[in-house]
Amino acid sequence: MKRLLMELHALQDKYGFLPKKRLEKLSKKTNIPLAIIYSTATFYSGFELEKQPKYVIGVVTCPSCIANGALELIEYIEKTLNLEINNPNKKCLLLKLQCIGRCYDAPVITINKKIYTKMNKEKLSDLLKKCR
Repeated sequence: MKRLLMELHALQDKYGFLPKKRLEKLSKKTNIPLAIIYSTATFYSGFELEKQPKYVIGVVTCPSCIANGALELIEYIEKTLNLEINNPNKKCLLLKLQCIGRCYDAPVITINKKIYTKMNKEKLSDLLKKCR
């Protein structure tokens, strides 16, 4: 399993996602059935099976983040970037995220998996400039 995960991480790092043809080659190379490779890749949230837009923005929507303004941040992002949750444009994708264990720093967002804490509209405005 460790070897498979290392191989998947290497592919993810190289391509930004896991291309189907590369997974097929990995299956032949390692003698691991393709079904096992896919089930592993889909089990872990860090792997993507499709090419992602340049910016993937996540807003944590656990109770602590919601209580501290996460839903307002989602609305702000949608209006600022003309986006809808799970409906990417060519440059950005907006996602709701589950808790990432930073409740004491709520609300929390991520941009390309980098974590930003104690977020507010002013801080967010600066971060979103590069996403336009």
